[in-house]
Amino acid sequence: MTKNLKITLLGGVEEVGKNLTIFEYADTMIIVDVGMSFPDNEVLPGVEYIIPNFSYILERKDKLKAIFLTHGHEDHIGGMPVLLKDVDVPVYGSNIALGFLENKLTRNKTKKKTAKFHIVDENTKPIKIGPFTVEFIRVTHSIPGAFSLWIKTPKGGVFFTGDFKIDHTPVDSKPIELSRIAEIGKEGVLLLMSDSTNANKPGYSLSELEVGKNLSSIFSDKSNDRITVATFASNVHRIQQIYDCAVKSGRKVALMGRSLINNVELAVTLKELKINPKNLIDLSEAAKMPLDRVCIIATGSQGEPRSALSKMSAGDSAPLKIGENDTVILSARSIPGNEKTIYKMINGLSSLGADVIYQTLYNVHCSGHAYQEELKLMMALTNPTYFVPIHGEVRHMLQHERIAVSMGMHKKNIFIPTLGSSFEISKKGFDNKGNVPCDSVYMIGDTESETDEIVQRRMIAEDGVAVISITIDNIGLPKGNINIVTKGITLSNSVISDVASSLLQFFEDGNVLGMTTEEIEVEIIKFTKRRFRNLIRRSPFIIPIIQKEEKNIYAN
Repeated sequence: MTKNLKITLLGGVEEVGKNLTIFEYADTMIIVDVGMSFPDNEVLPGVEYIIPNFSYILERKDKLKAIFLTHGHEDHIGGMPVLLKDVDVPVYGSNIALGFLENKLTRNKTKKKTAKFHIVDENTKPIKIGPFTVEFIRVTHSIPGAFSLWIKTPKGGVFFTGDFKIDHTPVDSKPIELSRIAEIGKEGVLLLMSDSTNANKPGYSLSELEVGKNLSSIFSDKSNDRITVATFASNVHRIQQIYDCAVKSGRKVALMGRSLINNVELAVTLKELKINPKNLIDLSEAAKMPLDRVCIIATGSQGEPRSALSKMSAGDSAPLKIGENDTVILSARSIPGNEKTIYKMINGLSSLGADVIYQTLYNVHCSGHAYQEELKLMMALTNPTYFVPIHGEVRHMLQHERIAVSMGMHKKNIFIPTLGSSFEISKKGFDNKGNVPCDSVYMIGDTESETDEIVQRRMIAEDGVAVISITIDNIGLPKGNINIVTKGITLSNSVISDVASSLLQFFEDGNVLGMTTEEIEVEIIKFTKRRFRNLIRRSPFIIPIIQKEEKNIYAN
């Protein structure tokens, strides 16, 4: 058996999200992060989330010995419930990462194998897994319990940053362990794999405390309004700052959104959030209180259709009623692809009279990812021989490559991965092994959605659906009229009448005589699609319902 260090990326490159990296040496495999991403609902209607294709892992699952989680965000742990149905290995992560994961498993009623969860922190001794030794290095991010990994192998050490920024004034007073990173750099880093999300942004990222100061200023300026702040349910540091601003201004806090409530309860239990229960109220109580005595923390900063904030924007937030004495703050970045739904939500809130404050108007959010000067510092401290930019789109990774070159690294020592890239690394350099299967898997709940289902959903979302019911005798001649009912598309009576009468004539002309029910269905779909395209230049999804005179046969 060849003893080379092989690294495979099933997600997190050429994209933001769906992070999953595999390390293999001889007969041992370990995984770093098993994430998910969210779909563009216009492109993938009905799909709830997207995970990597696990086939490469499952074909080698006897080699898999452990999973390491850098932190508890969905794009790093969201695919775990699906993978844990098929693998049984130890899982290592921070208390909050594993707590969020347990919540997901419970909420989704996911049946998993008996994988053991091991809580780690910066004081945990390096973990030995076959030829791998893994050390957790504390970093600052937008969530507690975020770590880089120092992975030592017989071929050399890999420093895997995970998501990080260099915040010298973090909310939890736990700064990044720069001194330990510098020590590792002196030990000798063969390969640096580093977060590239903000590689195109010059300078330094904003400190989380600066966001807190800006939020405090808004609370002061809007002292007569009811204030609602939307943020990610997992952004524990931001939730702490919103809570602190509310209490300081004499307000009670109501939580809106099931994921937010669950995460707050867990973070309080783990002592990652400092919240006095006396300052929390439920929504019904909030609706009865003076507006200037209430702060609502809500989910839905991305305009998710079923989120708390989207319901507010549609006027469907009983018992609350949004009006001109409401201020709504979107304290989160817009994920690429969500801009349309976010602005729709902002317009909805504004039309109800609310004053909506968001990132382009005011610094009410800061990124949890390093800007260019922080990336340079990480590279200088680790001083790697080789470099692979990860966790970013192509433009981010290429910019990260430029940063490395500007610091004196030769281009031949940099490998720009593509989705599914597999390569071996040693002191001699990179050996590209090509790509492994890495197509996305579309999920609805905990069930995979087939490609043809996605196509059908897209057709229905774009062109609506037409249910066509007809009664025929036992040889295929029509009995009575044809009924057409449409959903998701508005048609004039003349169009419906034209399609129905044309299809009736098609039957009367004997075009389906002697066919089976399944064959007749196909003919109905083909004929009506052509007719709709000719009349309205759209092609609804057709559901034929055929009733035979002797017995009923319903086909969908």
